[in-house]
Amino acid sequence: MTHPSSTPNPGTVPADIPANSPPDALAEQALIADGAAFEVHLARQGLTLQVPADQTLLHVLTKAGVAMPFSCEQGICGTCLTRVLQGQPDHWDSYLTPDEQAAGDQMMPCCSRSKTARLVLDL
Repeated sequence: MTHPSSTPNPGTVPADIPANSPPDALAEQALIADGAAFEVHLARQGLTLQVPADQTLLHVLTKAGVAMPFSCEQGICGTCLTRVLQGQPDHWDSYLTPDEQAAGDQMMPCCSRSKTARLVLDL
């Protein structure tokens, strides 16, 4: 019989990643565990991009030539804070408070992804 504590819970840090790991290690695991590809639409630019499971939203944006300020690329500094117009972000940052994350109206493209198939950003 399996003891309940030995069964992983969705949304918890996997056993092979120490709980005190830097945010980039946790974000990388999220891409593997939960990171399905999604579509992002940039409302002001009228541009729609595909974000593959193995790339960050920030990487896709900068690769497409979108001028995007960033610094830490770990969701700590808040430099890339972006307004979300539609969709539900999957937050992997340490910058936003739990209440701000729950509101779902802003995100950190450097490490966060999407819980929905499409995000519309104010870019």
